[in-house]
Amino acid sequence: MTVHFDSTRFGRVVINGKEYGDVLVLVDGTVMKRRAGIFRSHRVNSEEIKPILEGRPKNLIVGTGRWGLLRVTEEALKLASEHKVEVIELRTPEAIKKFNALPGKKAALVHVMC
Repeated sequence: MTVHFDSTRFGRVVINGKEYGDVLVLVDGTVMKRRAGIFRSHRVNSEEIKPILEGRPKNLIVGTGRWGLLRVTEEALKLASEHKVEVIELRTPEAIKKFNALPGKKAALVHVMC
């Protein structure tokens, strides 16, 4: 399935006409809710990106929230680098535009709050 981000607003992102909160988008087009608990924080760790890396994307676009407060940990960046995946961190409105514009194998982790 081709994933297209339609829009975002505080607390929501619209993908292919359907509204979500925080999401992971895998290379194969699977859209998953970002898991509650430890993963719904303002830190992205290596455990959280493992399912994304299994698809071997060229790029991982991280939407860091409306105001850019989400951070990818150094351990997660190192793991991505070991898998030869470029991590692109942008505020969510810019991240969804970048995701839509990038060709090739890509994945996303999008935070929709702060």
